[in-house]
Amino acid sequence: MINSTTKMKIAIVEDDAILREELCQFLQARQFIVHEANNGLALSDILLMESIDLIVLDLNLPGQSGLEIAKIVRNQYPQIGIVMLTARTGLADRINSYEHGADIYLPKPTPPLELLAAINSIGRRFTEKNHHSWILHTQSSQLSPP
Repeated sequence: MINSTTKMKIAIVEDDAILREELCQFLQARQFIVHEANNGLALSDILLMESIDLIVLDLNLPGQSGLEIAKIVRNQYPQIGIVMLTARTGLADRINSYEHGADIYLPKPTPPLELLAAINSIGRRFTEKNHHSWILHTQSSQLSPP
């Protein structure tokens, strides 16, 4: 998890290479560590190698759908934030996304500053959790509040 001195690590899962690159550049310019994937298999590789804090996820992807990916991520990595960023705007898609683990659902096109606000909102959740974490003293085997 991140804290106030650690940069948030984000994975962008988007099959449109131009949009993925634009999002990556936008977020890197704001000091995020960004990894790119064009499908669920590429995301799996990233998750095996990196500790990701948040995923920006499209619904329409080759292979596994964004819904399938979100469900897997939520089950295996419940601490990871998920922002759905998709052209699908129907109510059923939005509800299914939340039911499969999305924290936030944004329709395309979304202004980059709105995506940034959503990411920062989820990031505050991580910071708040770390701020209130207990401390384990290994030599005395005792927990103490922060």
